[in-house]
Amino acid sequence: KLYPLLMPTGRQLLSHISCQSAPSVASLTHSTTANVLMSSVKRLAANDESHKAITSVVICLDIQLNELEQRLQKLREHSGAEKVFKNLNTSLEGKGKDKLNTSGILEGIPLLPLHRLKDDDSTEKFLRYLSLFMNSILSVEWMTHVLSSVIKAAVLSGWGKTERDWQKDISSDKLQSVLQRLSTLHLYSLHEVCRIRSTTAYEDRDEERWKAADESNCHPASYSLRIVCPDGAVLRDGIEIDSCASIGGLEMGEVIGASDRCINGSGIMRYRTEKGWISEQTRGCAREPVVEVVSFHGVATRCRRKDEREEGGKTEKCIECGVPDLCSISCAVLARLQNSQSNLYSSLGRLIMHGFRSLYSITQLQQGTIKVHISALVKCISHSLSLNFSAISLDSDESLSEAGISMYFGNMLNIFHTCLYEDKRDKTQVLNVLFLCNMLLHDGVDNVLFTTDHIAKTSDDDEGKKVSPTFGFLSAIRFVIKFGLSDMAQIAKENALKDIDTKQDKGQLSNRAKQRVSKAVAASFPAAISLLR
Repeated sequence: KLYPLLMPTGRQLLSHISCQSAPSVASLTHSTTANVLMSSVKRLAANDESHKAITSVVICLDIQLNELEQRLQKLREHSGAEKVFKNLNTSLEGKGKDKLNTSGILEGIPLLPLHRLKDDDSTEKFLRYLSLFMNSILSVEWMTHVLSSVIKAAVLSGWGKTERDWQKDISSDKLQSVLQRLSTLHLYSLHEVCRIRSTTAYEDRDEERWKAADESNCHPASYSLRIVCPDGAVLRDGIEIDSCASIGGLEMGEVIGASDRCINGSGIMRYRTEKGWISEQTRGCAREPVVEVVSFHGVATRCRRKDEREEGGKTEKCIECGVPDLCSISCAVLARLQNSQSNLYSSLGRLIMHGFRSLYSITQLQQGTIKVHISALVKCISHSLSLNFSAISLDSDESLSEAGISMYFGNMLNIFHTCLYEDKRDKTQVLNVLFLCNMLLHDGVDNVLFTTDHIAKTSDDDEGKKVSPTFGFLSAIRFVIKFGLSDMAQIAKENALKDIDTKQDKGQLSNRAKQRVSKAVAASFPAAISLLR
């Protein structure tokens, strides 16, 4: 109940998210209260209260997922968005699969920034339902992170020879149900994100907002900012932080207007106020929010930095940054579930490996004496990930392009990798053997690790030729690498043709940096290569 209150609501939440420089990863709460709240729950789990902590978080997650189902349905009704099932094998999800189905939900979201929407009652009603939906997504994301932290804290607090209460809760039907619902939500949401981000229209809209204000209508004429950092905000006389002098400060809670913004050389979003320049967030690893955008209005028609340059004034190098459209912002919010799901599977993988290390002989494993919660976890996450890999049907009518499928598989391979390995402080990795064996079994490999009485399936056809995998994580790796190599070859060919044309026109090669890979390949290829290594 407390965490949703730490975020803005209604149109203010949409304004705040729209103006974030990185909405997929940025902190969207008012202050550091959310971190304090999570630390308190982790401390409870570490001090012999793991059973209560895990039970409470699972119950809260279940409640939030129920609320998300209702808000998703309301948004779909008021936006007119239809479900998209093409090349998504939803028959594997079982009873109740449609309640958390976000497939196609972005079809009903406007392709315009918030400040360019019509100001009428129907628009306000739609924005209210959209903000409630985003609030639920963000709450589920945060509570998933809390569950991951609680499980990690419980593992580090000790590993007894007898099952504790929290170990029994790990194998409970309640937790298994929540894990399956989270996996279903992640599957549909990731499919929707990849469907939108792999289109040329998305690329065109994204490119438009990086243009100057006199070339694009993505720049608002004014912003209203509230200081949310407990230490306040520092005002400077220029865009850059290190080379510009401090001219004052603002206290937490103050509201101030801004007329312009851009990204400086350090990658920090800076706002131009009537008193000076202030930052969107702090520098460093923490990246704590300094301001939140309460609202923004109008459309800027002139770029002040160009005017200053024409007048001979000093203008630092910076990157123009307009406001994205609501569809892209909603897509970024759904994309946040990737990080939370990856964190959850990482904690579950660590729990499996700690339980597996307690087996001191091969005889124990063959006799089936693996603890109940370890066995249940291995089966649960292996089954869920196998369904996610098999959900994309490459032979059906495509709602995802090849680039979208590659992005989808790349994200799933990232989660698979986090669960398969545990990184140690001495830079070594521990292999999750139980999880790997179960994933291979789901992919149709009978003889995985130990000698059994079963006859292993052959990978040869009737003529003795090798047969490529057609489903599972092995097939996903193969698809990503094949698409990546083809895409890189195509881009290299286009670059070579551009060099020839440039040489013929100007007599020399262009010094402009050339694109070597597409965004889809950059998002998926490293995950596949990392697994093969």
